[in-house]
Amino acid sequence: MKIKKMEKLWVAANKIRGAFEIIELYKVMLYGLLFKYLELKKDKFNSYDEKFSLGYLSLTYGKLVDSNGLLEYVSAVEKEFRIEERVLKESLNSAIEKADSENVRIIFEEINSLDVEDEIEIYNIAKIILDRMITSGEGRASGEYCSSESLPKIAAAIIEVEDDMSVYDACCGTGILVNSVANGKGRVFAQDINVSIIGIAAIMTILSGNKIGAVKCADSLYNPIKQNEKYDRIILEPPFGRKYSKEYIMNIPPENCMYEHTSDSRYLFIRHALASLKDNGIAAILVPMGALFSSGSTGSIRQKLVDDNYIEAIIEFPNGMMMPYSSVATALVIIKKNKMNDDIVTINSKDFFIKRIKEFTITDKNIK
Repeated sequence: MKIKKMEKLWVAANKIRGAFEIIELYKVMLYGLLFKYLELKKDKFNSYDEKFSLGYLSLTYGKLVDSNGLLEYVSAVEKEFRIEERVLKESLNSAIEKADSENVRIIFEEINSLDVEDEIEIYNIAKIILDRMITSGEGRASGEYCSSESLPKIAAAIIEVEDDMSVYDACCGTGILVNSVANGKGRVFAQDINVSIIGIAAIMTILSGNKIGAVKCADSLYNPIKQNEKYDRIILEPPFGRKYSKEYIMNIPPENCMYEHTSDSRYLFIRHALASLKDNGIAAILVPMGALFSSGSTGSIRQKLVDDNYIEAIIEFPNGMMMPYSSVATALVIIKKNKMNDDIVTINSKDFFIKRIKEFTITDKNIK
């Protein structure tokens, strides 16, 4: 899919940019792609209603079709796709509640005019829009939309998913990472505490064509998708900058985090992954490099991870691999519960990457 196809869309968006907050403008585009996808695959979905086809909306939204009707339509979509009630509805409402109907209709019209060949191209267009959202000043500042382009490809290769495996992401963000790992084979279980972003993750999961186990908006450590649910594969890119109080950490239900509680938050999601992983499962968790060397309570947890033979590998990424979204040095920790030996593979991956301007990329050959 050539980016040139989207030039007309960017021109239209720039003309009405002042009518939206920038993040909400991109959200409306993503919802337009969702309606286009549902129309393309209409024979497969009971929730499809031709009154809300993108072609019809581009002519009638704000005239014959109002926001309330559109919100009820996405509620029906939620039910069909096993998405928690109000996830899509509230996200769409936040994007259009203050917008002039004519401006929303213009975006729908431009999305409808995109000449797409299939659902794969719709997903790729959505990723381009999402990248614009992330790299906008507002998207970078939020810290909630971050994900390196290389990380999903690497994770998908390392924790290869087989047919109908359950794939869980407890802090899914935009959903790109978990859907890349599921790779058309697994059932996606995606959760995030951020109500403004979980709707995006739900859209991206639908557009990806992956089977959906569940999409939920809640605190994964306190209120996971299902209590005591175990998963075949877990992929996590936790928020590095989020602060957790000692009281918050100490009151997490013990069944949601393996090992005893400590006041240090850097290993919360590793502990959560261990508690949520099947005995023959594999997890990959992105951590800041500092967490691998800190002393105190994190040191004792690291010792237990080694003693219990859970660590399969640690892959150190080059400094700046997460740029332009984050400058934090990172590593990927691979965890298995059924390791056949006590070896731990450690890799400094910097020589596998190519630096281009301000970001790092990796070829498929080097991923192998």
